[in-house]
Amino acid sequence: MNPPDEPTFHSHCGRSMSTIDLTFINYPADDADTVRDWAIDDDWSYGSDHGAIKWTINHGSAPIAETGRKTWKNAKKDRFCKAVAAARMRHIRTLQALRTPEPDQSLLDQAAKAMREILTEVADQTVPIRRPSYHSKPFWTDELTDLRDGTVMARRSTPKTSSLA
Repeated sequence: MNPPDEPTFHSHCGRSMSTIDLTFINYPADDADTVRDWAIDDDWSYGSDHGAIKWTINHGSAPIAETGRKTWKNAKKDRFCKAVAAARMRHIRTLQALRTPEPDQSLLDQAAKAMREILTEVADQTVPIRRPSYHSKPFWTDELTDLRDGTVMARRSTPKTSSLA
C-alpha cells in the first residue's frame, strides 16, 4: 500500500528517514479497491518519530470470498523452508540484483514483488487450510492444554471435605 519513497520514519534529530512502517493488503482486497485514502498523518503521531498511517476501509464493496485461512501452527517448518529455497531459485536473478551497491527503487520493487510471490506460493503449497467447525477453538494452544491438565490433576488430588453447616 505504501507509495514508493514516502518515508514513515523521521528521526528526531532530522538526519535520517526511511519507509519502515508498511501496510499490506491481499490481492482480492486490492482488486476490489477495499482500502482507500491511505495516508501518513504526522498530526496523529503525537511526538513519535514514526508517522501515523491511516486509511479507510470501503464497506460499500462486495464482500471478499473466504479463500481459506491457514493453520500456521500445523505447518511443518522444515517443509516450508525447503519450499522457500526451491521457489527462491525461480526468482534468483531478481533477488541477486539486490546485491548491487545501490539498488534503485525499481529493483527494490521487483524484489519485494518476488518475495511476496514466493511466500504466497509456498504458503499455499505447505500450510494447511483451517477447517472451521462449531467446536473449533483457534486460540487454543498446547500450553493451554498442559495448564488445563495440571488444573484437573490438582483438583482431583485435593481431598474433598464436607461443609459444616
